[in-house]
Amino acid sequence: MLTVTVPGGPVPAGLWVRAPEPAVTVAPGERGRVRALIGATGVRTALTGRAHAVSPYGTWGLIGPAALPLHVPADGAAEVEFALRPPLDTPPGEYWMLVKAVCQGRIAYGPAIALRIPPRVTYPKDD
Repeated sequence: MLTVTVPGGPVPAGLWVRAPEPAVTVAPGERGRVRALIGATGVRTALTGRAHAVSPYGTWGLIGPAALPLHVPADGAAEVEFALRPPLDTPPGEYWMLVKAVCQGRIAYGPAIALRIPPRVTYPKDD
């Protein structure tokens, strides 16, 4: 079951995904995190499944692991956290990802989250 919601409209019963931070900045070689809140409205039983990091080809190495186990309590929410580890050779730029939740036949997609990678800072060696 895939539920499509319209911003400003009523929230239908089902699974949903929200991103507390619309953007995350992390420099090459450093570590960051991408969080998502996954919940169920109007579902009177706990749901189990997986949360998946979805991003374009070429960015898969920035995020890991690609999928996490998920347990959403009845009429509640759970938080998942994906590690963001851009390698030292990651080109600077703005990339994106989103979180897809799959629980017992239900699917929900979150909003796009900007992954900002600033230029790598290097310091001159002392002579």
